[in-house]
Amino acid sequence: MNNHTQLLSIATIAVLYCVSCDLYGTKEALLAQVVEPGERLPGGETTNTRMLGVNSFLRPADNLSLENQTAFYGGNGFFNQAWVVSPSSTTSRDGLGPLFNARSCSSCHFKDGKGEPPEEGKVPLEGLLLRLSVETEGGLSPHPNYGSQLQDGSIENVPPEGTPVLKWSEKTGHYPDGSEYTLMTPSYSIEAPQYGPLGDGLPSNSPSHDWARTPGSHSRGKTHGIVRPQ
Repeated sequence: MNNHTQLLSIATIAVLYCVSCDLYGTKEALLAQVVEPGERLPGGETTNTRMLGVNSFLRPADNLSLENQTAFYGGNGFFNQAWVVSPSSTTSRDGLGPLFNARSCSSCHFKDGKGEPPEEGKVPLEGLLLRLSVETEGGLSPHPNYGSQLQDGSIENVPPEGTPVLKWSEKTGHYPDGSEYTLMTPSYSIEAPQYGPLGDGLPSNSPSHDWARTPGSHSRGKTHGIVRPQ
């Protein structure tokens, strides 16, 4: 390498360093404008500082060791890959079904985030689980026909446990200062149960986005439906 080439390389490195510093400074300045004091690192040293916005949860914890990062990315591969029906050419991802809620973890947790509420109508509850139970003398127990949660997915030639139906309605209220707000309230139902009666009272009306619960009658006690975001 001659002197001219060496000087050019040093100059290029210096420019790149200055650009990166400027971008970092711009990023820090923007964060200072939108992040409240004390919330810059809400997770402490684990907080991801390299990818923001919709990609915030894709990264491992910032203070994760290199050895554990290898394990993280290995597990992340399983998280994003879909399970397949057995027998299959792959033996590491076969065994799907016969009933299931999703083919992969990322089906519900897109970009490692939390589940998204589905649209109105007959829809798969990806991102939500409809928990089922019956109330007996000893407390709440899994539903005698459907277990502890509805599985609305199935492999070929096997009927799913039922078809979830979601309807949204508006609920209005007022803040202490008198200004009005509107909330979207979901109502869940289950159509075409395939493995026996669910019991009267299912589905339930939800007072919020977070969960839904309504008791109803059942031959073994009261039936409850609880919807929880994942």
